[in-house]
Amino acid sequence: MARHTPPRPVAVAELFPQLKPLGRQALRLHPRTGVPSYENSSFGGPLRWPADEPWPSCAEEHYAKDAADVRRVLASPPRSADAPQGHVPVPCVVHPEQVMEYPHGYEMPDDLHNTIDGQLDGLKEATGWDYYYHLSVAPGTKVGGYPNGLIAATRWFACERCGGPVEHLLSVRHEEFDGESWRTWLPVEDRPDDDGGPLYFRNHRFQRAAATKNPHGLEVGGGGDVYIFECRSCPDRPTQTLFHLN
Repeated sequence: MARHTPPRPVAVAELFPQLKPLGRQALRLHPRTGVPSYENSSFGGPLRWPADEPWPSCAEEHYAKDAADVRRVLASPPRSADAPQGHVPVPCVVHPEQVMEYPHGYEMPDDLHNTIDGQLDGLKEATGWDYYYHLSVAPGTKVGGYPNGLIAATRWFACERCGGPVEHLLSVRHEEFDGESWRTWLPVEDRPDDDGGPLYFRNHRFQRAAATKNPHGLEVGGGGDVYIFECRSCPDRPTQTLFHLN
């Protein structure tokens, strides 16, 4: 089943045209527990790994084969028996969806943030929608766009090799939504409604729904998130990883 984020309840770029050039496309992956095969895009699922080639188990660098060269595929890659609980993802199918994001406060230039911060407070008072929770950055596992607003801004990082800026590449978050962001970011297909949709919320109180909220089962560090950034100036695009403990 495809997943579709509801339209934004407020046209942010129209109300605040200063934000329009800062908009970024993000690819929400919407992982959901399933049984993906090596032919599907997946989160924690099997790869197109040759059946006659040992599964890598050392720290040395390895080079992947061309998919066309693989004739017999290893159907079920071995899972480490001693992996800590929550450190290996439950296999999930993914439902990629593009959404537009706008920067949270840390990602805005200081002068812009100082200019519109009070206006954003006024927007919340007038509409009930909080820019930072409901309108700017999508929660959950995604490619591109902006990182979660609770971590340091990418403009505070620098490439360890060339010293240039880095860009957000991937977020792997332990939760796909929280008790506030679900109001605008929870996909239409997962929302409580009157036409048979699953009921995850009652009386406006948050109810845990593991199949949607934490489908991959990752609980690294007791509930942390992993962010990967890349340098787009260096030819080989080196990456940096940030672990954020919630």
